[in-house]
Amino acid sequence: MFSLSGLKAQQDSSISESKRKFLFGFDSRRSIIENKPSRIFGIRIGMQLKKPRVRIGLGAYNMQNQMLRPNENVAEVAESIDTLRIDYGYLGFFYEYVWLEKNKYEVSTPFLLGAGSVDRSYYTKTRELQKLPKLNITVLEIGVAAHYKIKPWAGIGSGFGYNLVLSGKPELSRAFNSPFYVFKLKLFLGDLYRGILNKD
Repeated sequence: MFSLSGLKAQQDSSISESKRKFLFGFDSRRSIIENKPSRIFGIRIGMQLKKPRVRIGLGAYNMQNQMLRPNENVAEVAESIDTLRIDYGYLGFFYEYVWLEKNKYEVSTPFLLGAGSVDRSYYTKTRELQKLPKLNITVLEIGVAAHYKIKPWAGIGSGFGYNLVLSGKPELSRAFNSPFYVFKLKLFLGDLYRGILNKD
């Protein structure tokens, strides 16, 4: 089934429409983490350059559904705990190179290098929630993305890639290292605005 996992809006910059555009978009994606479907919610903001045609900026991401591990052993706790809760988020610099562009479609290769942390907490036998020290991580993403314009101001897009998480805990890195896929509805607000002006 076709899944809608993101909405991306692109808006022209008033500084120089011919050379660069302001970018703001929701950049959610779906993944399989520890054999379970997972969704990572993201927002990115940046600039699109005309020549060469690239997009650069910052992206912020967070896992929406926490990972639960029953009867887990962790170094900070002497005994086995009831349930370990794991969540992570990161902030990164993205670079997206558009290497194929036609009137109605384009294909690009996005990269992201970022840093973040893994939040951990657990339930005691008395069902009290205790927090554990955060773990710092480094994130590297690479993918392929494409979109097709149904209208000059609207289109559909998809993509796939791989998320590589590096941390001081190899077991966490193995858990979060995973492929991801994306389906998007895209609104090009700059083209929509110009279309309204031309009609007027």
